[in-house]
Amino acid sequence: MQKTILLLLISILALAFNVQPVSASETIYIRPDGSVDPSTAPIQQDGDVYTFTNDITYPAYDGIVVQKSNIVIDGNLYLAYAQTKGFDLTSVNNVTIINTNIIAHDSGIWLESSSFITIYGNEITNCHSGVVLESSDYNDLSGNIITDNFEVGVGLENSFLNTVSGNIITNNVNFPVLLDSSDYNDISGNTIVDNNLVGVYLLYSCFNTVSGNTIANTDYDGVRLLESDNNLFYHNNFINNNEWQVNDIGPFFGLDYSVNTWDAGYPSGGNYWSDYTGVDLYSGAYQNEPGSDGIGDTSYVTTPYGNNADNYPFMGLWPHDVTIRAHCITEGLDVSVSIDMDGSPTPHTTPHIFTGLIATHTFTVPSTDPNGHPFIQWNTDETSTTITVTTGGTYTAHYGTHDVAVTNVMPSETVVVQGDSVSIDVTVENQAVLPETFGVVAPYFDGVVIPTSEQWKTFWGMGDVNRDGYINLIDVSLIQDAYISTPGDPNWNPDADLNQDLYVGSSDLFILQPNLGLNIWTYFGLPVPPTGTQRGVKLYPGNQTTLTFTWDTTGVALGDYTITAKATTVPGETDTDDNTHIDGVVTITAPPTPVGGIAELPDVAQPSLETADSSSGSSSPPYAAIAGAAAAAGLALTAGGWYARRRLLR
Repeated sequence: MQKTILLLLISILALAFNVQPVSASETIYIRPDGSVDPSTAPIQQDGDVYTFTNDITYPAYDGIVVQKSNIVIDGNLYLAYAQTKGFDLTSVNNVTIINTNIIAHDSGIWLESSSFITIYGNEITNCHSGVVLESSDYNDLSGNIITDNFEVGVGLENSFLNTVSGNIITNNVNFPVLLDSSDYNDISGNTIVDNNLVGVYLLYSCFNTVSGNTIANTDYDGVRLLESDNNLFYHNNFINNNEWQVNDIGPFFGLDYSVNTWDAGYPSGGNYWSDYTGVDLYSGAYQNEPGSDGIGDTSYVTTPYGNNADNYPFMGLWPHDVTIRAHCITEGLDVSVSIDMDGSPTPHTTPHIFTGLIATHTFTVPSTDPNGHPFIQWNTDETSTTITVTTGGTYTAHYGTHDVAVTNVMPSETVVVQGDSVSIDVTVENQAVLPETFGVVAPYFDGVVIPTSEQWKTFWGMGDVNRDGYINLIDVSLIQDAYISTPGDPNWNPDADLNQDLYVGSSDLFILQPNLGLNIWTYFGLPVPPTGTQRGVKLYPGNQTTLTFTWDTTGVALGDYTITAKATTVPGETDTDDNTHIDGVVTITAPPTPVGGIAELPDVAQPSLETADSSSGSSSPPYAAIAGAAAAAGLALTAGGWYARRRLLR
């Protein structure tokens, strides 16, 4: 029956497009004089350093326009979400953008006529284009995660002498790296894998260097060329690109083919090609000397046009470079911690670049930084202090404070008849620097088992939209309310976005459907608590909320009960004293005792039968008083009947 209802809802929801007006949003400006406009924006200025103090998201704000040069913008791992551009830099110089999570319907970061811009350590996802440089030179884009963008991951147009290095560029739809009429740029040490159309696309672009990259698992072309000459490709790994490792499309349009260099000579070598079928029996510049050297004895032809060949193809993967970095979110700065590699200590501290790595390695950092802040997670969302690395790039360990608290408890009544229910309002707060999901129980008694923070997270992802511990038609309704919405839409609800693709749709319903009817306690093998006494909650940094719990006192012994509320400890939390809050006493009393077969009713003030009629001056009983007396008489019930009636009408 539930499945039938769900499928019916899916059919109805598929037609539920509902366009509604959106209120105006403010663009944030960092003005040429250094001021932040509007001044209420969550950005703290300290000299030339501008630090986010909270998420900057649409519809409250719509992007950041930087008009001042020579500054640092530290996102402090907060989110910048915009309907337009996340960051817009035009005609500015020497600006650094670090540690920001960026989502935008236009470009994540847009540079126009700007130079000496550093873009480092950011996560840029779900944008139309990740980072775009238009007529911008001498910029450095490194150590970022650039994923799930639609048009371009990194795009350069009419831009020269820029560096794009050490980035993880994955799951982009069209062009992960695009150079259009852009020369003398360095594209090096990037992990460009699992993208859709093309890995690297050079369009009318010359004299660029593409080296040390892993370009793998692209649906079509690893490298695509159109009238782009004199580029140097070496020490790259070309792995399992589906259609072509290299595709020169010029001749298909009647244009000249591109002529490029595909190796750095001998003994430096060329590239690794997963479809190379040659052997390695000889060595030397002409591969005619006895003994193997790790380089194939025959060339790898990259394109069938002109003299385009890798004369020194590698027999195995070219080594990659890995940068290990550590950043304290609480302090807002990079920190130096020790690094273990493959289970053994190294003499290095962060930041450090491990060069020439081949295959898989593990890196481990301490559980706390030098200031005692606990490890939170890597920039790849791995929550263990040990990370497994198979490709090059920058991997950042984040440290900071985890801290949630119960700040207030308020029962609705202090005296209650046994069998009645009491509402308990509990205020909880996220006092840390990252979003936290955790469980809350009220009233809490010794021995009560609460699902862990991770269990609440897991169960939410299965369909518990409102985090009440049950996956039911209420959750289906919440997805329905947010159906076909994205961030910024009036009906957007991030809790309904179960697959976290920034779109609430049928895929979220399909996640929920097989789990309909489950509860979190049975699913994880825990005792099922009284209904209404436990639930989960997700809070963003600095936010608080008040939750209402219901305590049914049926079967609870008579007496005084001190009301306690408790929040589960989140991973890495050290200050747990404020996870428990005690406030208020509720006394449970016995139901009224029957006297002579008739319930002894609570004292209720009754109007006097001798009340004077003010209009006539008569002392005869007024009509209202007579009616009141009759009503009181009608309440003469047996003890059981009175109590049942009282429960029914409550």
